[in-house]
Amino acid sequence: MNLPKSSGWGPNVEHLVAELTEAAYPVALRHRGQGSWVDLELDLWKALGQAVRDWQWENSRLDC
Repeated sequence: MNLPKSSGWGPNVEHLVAELTEAAYPVALRHRGQGSWVDLELDLWKALGQAVRDWQWENSRLDC
């Protein structure tokens, strides 16, 4: 499974992704389809981590 690489992320970004995952997980769990709860949580963490990285990249481009 490809997890987001933590290298290059500051502790604040990792904390943000963890908080977002923790907030979204109960909602996603209620609406989940097939699969394990562990896979669901990891998929959420990966997707939210990618969204945060994309947001950082977009903001860094705007700052130039």
